[in-house]
Amino acid sequence: MKPILASLAAVSMAACAQLAPPTGSPVMVKVKPSAAAKVTVTGYSMPVVRTYRTDAPPEEGLISDTFAALAEKTEVKGVHCVADSRDLHVEFTSPAMLVVPKLKGEPPAIHVSCSGRGVGSEFQIVPSLDGAGMGTAIGPVALVTTAVASGVAISRDEWTYGDTEQVVWIPVWPQN
Repeated sequence: MKPILASLAAVSMAACAQLAPPTGSPVMVKVKPSAAAKVTVTGYSMPVVRTYRTDAPPEEGLISDTFAALAEKTEVKGVHCVADSRDLHVEFTSPAMLVVPKLKGEPPAIHVSCSGRGVGSEFQIVPSLDGAGMGTAIGPVALVTTAVASGVAISRDEWTYGDTEQVVWIPVWPQN
């Protein structure tokens, strides 16, 4: 199975009132003991992670249908996922609200594997600068605003794998 490499901006969308909130307590993404001395946590974000069914793995690269209408996604609840990198680790069952550390200095991608309920997936999520989100407006004002926000984010050097108020959709597909 080829891993999918995706930017969080490409696998997330604004939280929608149409979805029931996850049950249970938020799950803490932990800094590994081997990384504790070299990782600087600057804050936390709390994205909601959900799994949705696709018929086959998305093509390698950015996941193409992540901005599809919510009605086009069939959520699969109860899928067990493990997210692991050199510095961080978490296990959760979807849907879940994660407490994700924001880190100083660019961290490595997180490898995510999910399985259960007859579906599964394997891919990586790359971190993004906190506050340097992709704008959807077009025009000179939007470009200046995005450039200023990106400049501020770069100067803060704060990286995240997901923002509060985001739904991170993880595609899962039938496993043989």
